[in-house]
Amino acid sequence: MEKTLFENQFVKIGNFKLSPSHPRFTKKGFVERPLIVFPGNSIWIQHKNKQAFVADSSIINLYNQNQEYHRFAIDKNGDDCIWVEAKEPLWDELSQSTHKPRFKAENIKCTKQTFLTFQEILKNIRYQQENDITESSFELFHKISDCLYNAFESKNLNTRHRSLVEKIKYNLHNHLHDNYSLQEIAKDVFSSPYHLCRVFKQITGLGINQYRNQIRLNKIYSILVKGTEDLSDLAFQFGYSSHSHLSHNFKQHFGFSPSTINSQ
Repeated sequence: MEKTLFENQFVKIGNFKLSPSHPRFTKKGFVERPLIVFPGNSIWIQHKNKQAFVADSSIINLYNQNQEYHRFAIDKNGDDCIWVEAKEPLWDELSQSTHKPRFKAENIKCTKQTFLTFQEILKNIRYQQENDITESSFELFHKISDCLYNAFESKNLNTRHRSLVEKIKYNLHNHLHDNYSLQEIAKDVFSSPYHLCRVFKQITGLGINQYRNQIRLNKIYSILVKGTEDLSDLAFQFGYSSHSHLSHNFKQHFGFSPSTINSQ
């Protein structure tokens, strides 16, 4: 279920997997140490006494020491994530620079730059480049340090609106491989297209189609990096009209062609 991928005096990185059929899946989770977590599969996460949210590649999950939580399945493969722990020397330095060594939100947005830094760490782990892993990990914490300790949820945003956004995300993940129209989304969450677009953009900062495209492309990136899939097949699987349509979206989002991933 849990496997350490890399560890030195500054950082520890691991992979956690758990199938929905496993007895532990529905039991209360407990995080002993502060972690930042990059979801691989989409999953519902609910911290103790907090509203549940959809954890996917568009966000980074944040767990404080002794954090209790529950998970609920979305993806049929269950929970599959990469976690990163800042060990004492790095954690102490981060704490001194912020004076607030606690995460103030359950998650923060995973920007394109942060996602690519995270992918660079995974690539360096595969090639056992310890110095590069350490430097990339420092860069990762640097990119998100302001958000790590100062992120908060605005009390001015309606709880019902947040709940609506999470329902939209959940439905999009269930239709990630087909052309799920705005009208169908609105009907399934009992809302108007105008209202759900306005609320989704207000809370996430993204349009609904922007969000869906980001999740699809992040998933495709993670698949291509393993070198096991044909781009035309992936285009068909994820609802793009052609190889060129996928390539155009990929380059527009990441700034480089998907064919260059393994040559970087």
